[in-house]
Amino acid sequence: MSFASEIKESLCRVSDNSKCCARAELAAAVCFAGTYRNGKIKIKTENEGVAERICFLAGIVSGNEFAKRHIVCEKPKKS
Repeated sequence: MSFASEIKESLCRVSDNSKCCARAELAAAVCFAGTYRNGKIKIKTENEGVAERICFLAGIVSGNEFAKRHIVCEKPKKS
């Protein structure tokens, strides 16, 4: 397992789930790995744990129904 993968897994286990921290973490994910288009937030990640964490955070920030309809996590296309 790579160092980056270990760090991502470690960060996914953070247990502080306050709304303000979830909002900051979600904003960082969108800023660095996401796009917003047509009312949907798309996050590109190869790490399944990161994808699950992002959906979890979106649920905290704006409710689970919003997350299910507006958050899409996908793996980057290989070139």
